[in-house]
Amino acid sequence: MGRTRRKRLRRYTSIADDADVIDLLRWLRFKSRNLRIRCFPGSGRGVQSTKSIQAGEEIISLPLNLLITPKVENDVTICLDQDRVPGHLILTVFLMYENHLGDDSKYRHYLKLLPSEFTTLFFCAANELNTLPDFMRKEIVKQIQQVNYYYNVIRNFYYSKPCPHCGLHLNYVFKYNLFTWAWFCVNTRSVYYEDDGDISLALAPFLDMFNHSVDARTEMVINSKEELYTIKTLKKVKKCEQVFVSYGAHSNWDLLKEYGFILENNPHDFIIFTFEEVLTLLRNRSKCDNLSRLKFRFIKENDLDINLKKYKDEFSWNLNALLFVLATKDEDLSTMSAKSYSNEFNQNEKDEIKGLAEILMESKRNELTSTLKEMESISHCSNGFSFAKELIKMYINFLTS
Repeated sequence: MGRTRRKRLRRYTSIADDADVIDLLRWLRFKSRNLRIRCFPGSGRGVQSTKSIQAGEEIISLPLNLLITPKVENDVTICLDQDRVPGHLILTVFLMYENHLGDDSKYRHYLKLLPSEFTTLFFCAANELNTLPDFMRKEIVKQIQQVNYYYNVIRNFYYSKPCPHCGLHLNYVFKYNLFTWAWFCVNTRSVYYEDDGDISLALAPFLDMFNHSVDARTEMVINSKEELYTIKTLKKVKKCEQVFVSYGAHSNWDLLKEYGFILENNPHDFIIFTFEEVLTLLRNRSKCDNLSRLKFRFIKENDLDINLKKYKDEFSWNLNALLFVLATKDEDLSTMSAKSYSNEFNQNEKDEIKGLAEILMESKRNELTSTLKEMESISHCSNGFSFAKELIKMYINFLTS
């Protein structure tokens, strides 16, 4: 869905009586006496309540026929096999073609309110990408590869097919920049809905104006009888407040990678370690030099090599259990299993775990501090890269607490 309450490097200039907003509401034939579009400091364009909304009350209901789903066809998506082509890709092609139609598109009022640029790390410059921490860079490279793969799929599928609108070959019309724009419109603004028992994506005009907050308590309900997509609030919203929704319990890294923003004081935030990284960092300090085959097998069989997370005030269960296994000198399987799963350790074991944890945190903090120094040497950087630097600073603070 839409933009959110976030750390911003730029501000939107849109206002509630913007002609494009008015045109969109007229096109939707949507009237809401309880909501209006406003530009909020720090979060940009969002939705404001014009009256108090009580817990359990409906915030908004949008007719299902206004959702743009993979089943909503235009002259070019009609030939895509919906059983084989991902919904995300179908919606991407849909937006590309409607954008190409310009004022001839029936969705022109919606298209005018879509962002023209994004702050995800996908759009970082090559020199920025190369200075990111390994875990960030690897995931963004994987994301780039995925987008490029689907772009080539579309290019090959529409190769030499004429555009129904202008007659040019579609592989000429569907340029890479247009594809990435449409892909991230879908990625950042789509909603989930249930269609015949299957979970699918949809673009939802006006609904994508709602910003995200971890404090939002909302639920989304499909009213099949009245054919409405309804959002209800589970806590009171005061008059003239911005109305938020929740995209889910996402870490700042997920928010930055998928949506292009980060949140201060995000309770769902964490730093993740790989198993290999933990071993390397500890071995560099002469710890865990000789990991026995028995311990290694125990770690692998019990999945203690994944989900190794450091939250603001605690470790994940897996990371705690892994540090115990690495620290203990007792190689009795039943003892390791009982203590790992109960997380009940004697004082000596707690001290051993704490010692390894301190080494791990210090090593990671030093690594990120060095990375941040290199990142800050780049001037005139993209907004996404600036968010990444802020996130690294948050991680360093995490590792200090």
